[in-house]
Amino acid sequence: MKLRYITSLAVALATAGIAGAADDLTKEITVEKDIVPQEREASRLNRTPSLSLPKIDMKRLRWSDTAVPAPVTNSISLLPPASYASTMARSPYRGYLDLGYFPSMQIGASAGYRFLDTESTIVNGWLQYDGSQYKRENSEANKLTYKDHSAELGLGVSHYVGDIGTFEANIGYGFSSYNYPTLTADDFNQSVNRFNLGLGWSSALSNIDYTIKAGFGYFGFSKAYSTLLDKAAKEINGSVNADVRYYFSPSNSIGAELGVTFAKYSDGREIVLTPANDESRATPSYLSDLVSRTAGVASIKPYYMYVMDAFSARLGVNVSHSWYDGGKTHVFPDVKLAITPARQFSIGLHLYGGDSQLNSLSSLFAHSHYLNPSLIYAPSWQKWFGDVNVVIGPFSGATIELWGGMGKAGNWAMPSLIGTDEALRGAYYGMDFKSTHYGMAFSYKYRDMASLRLSYEGAPQGIDKGYTMWSDRAKSVFNAQLTVSPISALDISLGYELRSGRAIYEVGSDSDDIFQGTYYTLHTIGNVNSLNLGATYRITPQFNVWANVENLLNSKWEAVYGIPAKGVTGLVGIGYKF
Repeated sequence: MKLRYITSLAVALATAGIAGAADDLTKEITVEKDIVPQEREASRLNRTPSLSLPKIDMKRLRWSDTAVPAPVTNSISLLPPASYASTMARSPYRGYLDLGYFPSMQIGASAGYRFLDTESTIVNGWLQYDGSQYKRENSEANKLTYKDHSAELGLGVSHYVGDIGTFEANIGYGFSSYNYPTLTADDFNQSVNRFNLGLGWSSALSNIDYTIKAGFGYFGFSKAYSTLLDKAAKEINGSVNADVRYYFSPSNSIGAELGVTFAKYSDGREIVLTPANDESRATPSYLSDLVSRTAGVASIKPYYMYVMDAFSARLGVNVSHSWYDGGKTHVFPDVKLAITPARQFSIGLHLYGGDSQLNSLSSLFAHSHYLNPSLIYAPSWQKWFGDVNVVIGPFSGATIELWGGMGKAGNWAMPSLIGTDEALRGAYYGMDFKSTHYGMAFSYKYRDMASLRLSYEGAPQGIDKGYTMWSDRAKSVFNAQLTVSPISALDISLGYELRSGRAIYEVGSDSDDIFQGTYYTLHTIGNVNSLNLGATYRITPQFNVWANVENLLNSKWEAVYGIPAKGVTGLVGIGYKF
């Protein structure tokens, strides 16, 4: 027990001694240290920015009606990515102006401007003027003055409704003033008013795309040629067209084209060849009484289309109905084949028929202003036609093309002289017509510096045969075109055209023999022999100067019967975009 007390006392004394020593060792110390920043080399993050775009809706391209392949360019154009077609980059310029002049009196002016240009809506306006006045000796050695002035203006609207479709509308007005000299005098002046309105809607959904268009127009001459034709005809025209296509896959689809076109005439006369007789008529008669008629064409073309790299086909049928004085219905296959077994060789075949041509006053006037203002015409139609073309090349820049076709047309309207009365000039006469043409071409392109194209096309001619696309009844056409670009900003072209065997037929009833009926007399209108020169120099992307000169040889021929073509003519001018 005594030992336990001694031990406890020793422990207590030792603990107290340690505590006292600890109190004596406590001391406050202040440490000062200089901090020196250390520069370290930075390392680049292994990351790059990324761009996230909305989903792109792929747009289908329509198959071309021709089997001629387009040459591959030497460069690739990159388009900016877009989520739908309306966001494709547009021209940075909202307006343009082209103005040209050539002595003695040849003026051309064209201008346009986008008044509104947003992502979804475009509103643009345009105007154009073409004027000429020249003196030229005609086929009767009379030097007369020929004047022709035309002006047009229009307004167009395009509105993109998201990814659903596009709405389009346009309105236009045109005015022409010109003279139509006879072979002996130049005192007849004529004017024409025309008005057009168009509406359209197009859409491309998942497996179907379609287009609907409608148009309305007015066309009218100011006066008739003489008291024999006391009134000038007026025309109101219209059309509705639709095209729909359904895709089973990118290479297989079905579709249909539908259309209705009409022209309503008032105060018109028709060509009626009535021979003389031995009782009431001593001379032939060529005119009907004044009539008001409506000509129209309605058609539907269902088809199946198959498209692959080496072979494409469109198999369809054309059903059309035309009406004027009574009606005619035509049904004919519409078959197109394109065979491309190799990149440098292709064959195209087209078998078709049944299409009708309205022969409206507005369409004939677009072809030639020298149109008789009092006469109206029944529609023409294609009975059957077949065309073939072969393309060989390109091989080292050289390409050879061969083509030809033949067919038959009903009541095909061709420019004609009706008897010998000057009041009936500018007329057309319809007859059953056999069409034949054939041709070949050679072309060569050296980089972007030079290109050459030589072509020849022929068509056997007769009163009821020729080529339906050549209203001047040319027997052969030779063309040569050379284009060079010595520097990127300069293009120079030299061209030559020879249209030989051009003619027009006089059609009438013989007044001497009442049993002879219709006669035909050929009148030549001269060969087109034209050497042409053109050049364009782009000073800046916005500004360029240009020149086009035609008929450098000052050759003589008739544009239409009785109207001589211009001598050396053309335009020299400027182009500006802003």
